[in-house]
Amino acid sequence: MLRSPITPLAALVAVAALTLAGCAGDDPAPSPSTSASPTPVASASPGPTSDIEPGILETDPGPDPTFAPHMAAQDLLIWNRGLGPLSVGNLPPEDNPGAAMIAYFPSFCGTTTDPVFDNKGRWAPYGYDDSDVDLAGNPVTPFSIDADDAAVHRIDVWGVGPRTGQGIGLGSTLSELQAAYTRTLVGPVRGLISSAWIVEDGRGSLVFETATYRAGFTDTWMSPGDEEMVVMIRILHPEYPADFTVLDGGVRAGSC
Repeated sequence: MLRSPITPLAALVAVAALTLAGCAGDDPAPSPSTSASPTPVASASPGPTSDIEPGILETDPGPDPTFAPHMAAQDLLIWNRGLGPLSVGNLPPEDNPGAAMIAYFPSFCGTTTDPVFDNKGRWAPYGYDDSDVDLAGNPVTPFSIDADDAAVHRIDVWGVGPRTGQGIGLGSTLSELQAAYTRTLVGPVRGLISSAWIVEDGRGSLVFETATYRAGFTDTWMSPGDEEMVVMIRILHPEYPADFTVLDGGVRAGSC
């Protein structure tokens, strides 16, 4: 069941002092899970221009794609500027091209009687509750966001429906990821149980987090011997640090 959002004007009042990377006191930009520096993935020869989707090219990508204002999860394109029309960058959420996809929920993380110290509200997906499934086949809201009254800073993808222009999404193998981004993929940045692979071009970053089978962590959707696969994807504002992992305890976008 959908939570009830408040009006845009009330949202701006409610979140005037709010940042959304976690609960009160959390830094909006998670610390990297590793000190390792990302290194380029080797490529024998450059692939054709079409092997990288719009906005992540070393040559002129042409016009940005156009989107409907509120798309089904399976139709959402993951790209370095956002998720479908929902863009990361310096736009207030209410002026965002994907404004219809999100709303401000003042009691998203619970309730409080003290309006001065209330840090329970969050911008969150609107109209997407349980509209997708995760890697284990469980119903899930396909994405979460980190936003304040100034901008959408980060989008985390949790459902298998959204894909990049090359068909990469949750469940894609590391080999498929490397083949899709032969010239621009940088990594890995190693975490405790997962690795981050980064694609960026100055307008935004895509981070593909991959993992192998590990009992107690990935065994609900992987089996021993499975190839390393993409287990989550992040789209980040160009000023947001990209070299961190989440699966091993990092902060998730919009977490309480």
